[in-house]
Amino acid sequence: YPNPSQNDVFKIEFYPPEPPPPDEPNLECDGNLKWKDIETGAVLEGNFEVLNIGNSSSQLNWKIESYPNWGTWSFDPIEGYNLTPEDVPISVQVMVVAPDKENTEYDGNIIIINKENPEDTDVIPVTLNIPRNRELYDNFRFRFIDKFPILQRILNVFRL
Repeated sequence: YPNPSQNDVFKIEFYPPEPPPPDEPNLECDGNLKWKDIETGAVLEGNFEVLNIGNSSSQLNWKIESYPNWGTWSFDPIEGYNLTPEDVPISVQVMVVAPDKENTEYDGNIIIINKENPEDTDVIPVTLNIPRNRELYDNFRFRFIDKFPILQRILNVFRL
């Protein structure tokens, strides 16, 4: 035991430091799309924003994964690359042609995903309301009442 270099009691090993964890992006979307009292076949427009709320040097690659199966949809842009937290949020322009079925409320979701991490998703809720054609309904109702005047009295009693 005269000194450490003459025996194997001491051993020096070098452990390099672990690399820092990669900067991970974090997808965030802001907005919703609501349309009320829309005519069938109308072209509707809206928008929502896509942001990266991850670490400062992270880069987000995203895309629209799915959207409702009613109507005809288009998005601009439909995907994006290298979005950093310092960047201005991306505004996604949405256009949809309203379905042809009246007296119906449609709802659904637009799902946006982080391309590198498909578990990192966000959802934009969508609702659209198409009322019945009031003019056609009123026209039918008045013609029907003309044929049966007693119905007018009943409707007046109940204020319909």
